Amino acid sequence: MKSARSALPHALLSTPVRSAAGVCLQVKSGRSFRWIIGACRESGGRPMSARLADEIMAAYKKEGKAITTRENTHRMAEANKAFAHFAW
Repeated sequence: MKSARSALPHALLSTPVRSAAGVCLQVKSGRSFRWIIGACRESGGRPMSARLADEIMAAYKKEGKAITTRENTHRMAEANKAFAHFAW
């Protein structure tokens, strides 16, 4: 996501990650790992290993905090597609 100023105060624009072969997959999986670990750190009361196992299983079932973060990011990028021509 790249921040751009236009008629609106700020619009987050989705920008493709282009690099050498294989790097795009690494960036995407790294982002998803950060979302999963962040969701585990937000919840508390149990050992990290148990929270991580639960969040991975929830992500496998397409539910949980990490999937919610992913869906919100995709929804925001879709809504801001109209401002893509401002990305310079």
